[in-house]
Amino acid sequence: MIENLMHNWQANCSINLDLLEAVPEETLGLSAGKGARAVGEILMHMANVRNQWLKAITPDLIKGHGRPAKLDKKTGPSKKDIRAAIEQTAAAVKLLIQQTGDSAGTIKAFKPDLMAFIFYLIAHDAHHRGQVLLTLRLCGHRLNRQLAYGIWDWSKHMLE
Repeated sequence: MIENLMHNWQANCSINLDLLEAVPEETLGLSAGKGARAVGEILMHMANVRNQWLKAITPDLIKGHGRPAKLDKKTGPSKKDIRAAIEQTAAAVKLLIQQTGDSAGTIKAFKPDLMAFIFYLIAHDAHHRGQVLLTLRLCGHRLNRQLAYGIWDWSKHMLE
């Protein structure tokens, strides 16, 4: 069961990176309206939430990394910044899965168990992937259909 959980986590992370790769750098500052997060901020938020949870659950896994540096509000995060944050937190969650070693294992600060925590993170990521696609579409930057449907092709990402 733990191997299946690990493979699904990795598929989720692969989907996030595919989406990031497809988003043009010049669209990272676009938002759906006043007060709404920009595309780059949404993507960085995904990693920041993971980081916050990891800090509460097992700070040793993120020691030395901490929250990404405050970014310039005018320029926002770059694709390089976002990729680093997503990869770093994805690796830390993978280590958490390995260290817990049981999908029904309890983890500090999140009930009921590891599997529920991973499902929560995947649902959170999926929600924000949809926000990114919608924001880009509303701003006239629709990503190609292959990617838009590809984020739902879980089996493709399970093989990677």
